[in-house]
Amino acid sequence: MYSCTNTHFAQTILPHTDACARARSLTHVHLHPHRAHTLTTYHWLFAGFTKIYRYDAMIETPFPPEPHNPTFASPKGYKIQLRNGVPDPMQCCWLWLVDQNGDAETMFEQTVPAKSVDAGKTVINGVAAEHWHWEGKFPFLQIDDFYFTPNGSLVQANSYASVFSKGTIIGNSSYTNWDTAAISNTTFAVPTSDPTFGQCKQCGVDPECDMQMCTSG
Repeated sequence: MYSCTNTHFAQTILPHTDACARARSLTHVHLHPHRAHTLTTYHWLFAGFTKIYRYDAMIETPFPPEPHNPTFASPKGYKIQLRNGVPDPMQCCWLWLVDQNGDAETMFEQTVPAKSVDAGKTVINGVAAEHWHWEGKFPFLQIDDFYFTPNGSLVQANSYASVFSKGTIIGNSSYTNWDTAAISNTTFAVPTSDPTFGQCKQCGVDPECDMQMCTSG
């Protein structure tokens, strides 16, 4: 399990999922200085439900386009109720993973920048860690700090960016029991979500999947 805390935006300029939610997608990824990791799927277990974001699958939209569907093929996100810890395919809602312009979102790349410097050993969140620091000034001020245990598990990641007139973005994400093991493909299995007869119902369209319920948690 993990925890994600103290995330703050002076002004949000990222897509609809917040920095904390995006950080959760890294739960099973082994970060290491100078190695980049591009993620295409995101799995998040929470009390009573699971969320699965399938950025790896671009789904063609029904034709002709309708107001609640994007124009072009896009990924889908799923929220599935758990029964005795097992996803119930008949209690599933989905939505398109698109930005405010209706364009398909993509998963982000999490990288410890190549010019990061080893700032030495420290203790953070009560855990002995190695601190890696990076600072860039072009095209705007950016600062990243990563804290790893001796076995390479991420303890905390902090970020700061000052984007001219757009505002300031500050992110602080902490993790516990970071798991670097491979994830079974079955973890990302989702029920069918065809427009009219799928087990999974569309958020904001089907009365069983209120948009507020879909986007909460």
